[in-house]
Amino acid sequence: MHLSKLMEKYPKIDKRLKELKRELKSLSKEDLAWVLKGFLPPEKKEKPNRPPTDYEIFIDKYGLKPACPYCTSRLYHPHGLDDYGKPRYKCRKCGKTYTIMTGTFADKSTFPLPVQIAVINYTLMGLSLSACRRNLAVDYGWHTSEGTILLYRHKFLKATFRTLWNAEIVGCSSG
Repeated sequence: MHLSKLMEKYPKIDKRLKELKRELKSLSKEDLAWVLKGFLPPEKKEKPNRPPTDYEIFIDKYGLKPACPYCTSRLYHPHGLDDYGKPRYKCRKCGKTYTIMTGTFADKSTFPLPVQIAVINYTLMGLSLSACRRNLAVDYGWHTSEGTILLYRHKFLKATFRTLWNAEIVGCSSG
């Protein structure tokens, strides 16, 4: 039914529409925009064009295709960034989300990737905790305590020894 016929059929609607029209004309542009905002389709927000993170550069540089740590599938799609700036992926097979660090000693690390690599290098070079802290501050502008470096170092060494231990046991049993 056409709007004019509806108004003739229902005079109360016609009267109320005229009242609303008068009220809307009396509003300021800002108030009118606020009232109409609920009736307009939401504006599409463009994704901000952000620079790639260190992790994304690392993944691209070495051509890594992260496998799902839960089902080992390599079918995934990007799923934003985690709280630490690492790119997240969503597995198309099992539906779980993960990062390239999920299941590793660096999983929840707040250290930026270059700092993580530097701490590992300093550990392998045999630097003391204080020398490691000093070098991180000078080379990367990363100020942290020796205790934090010690915890990260222990996580790295524990994961390394666990990997070596498992490889040695597997090597002995198959030989």
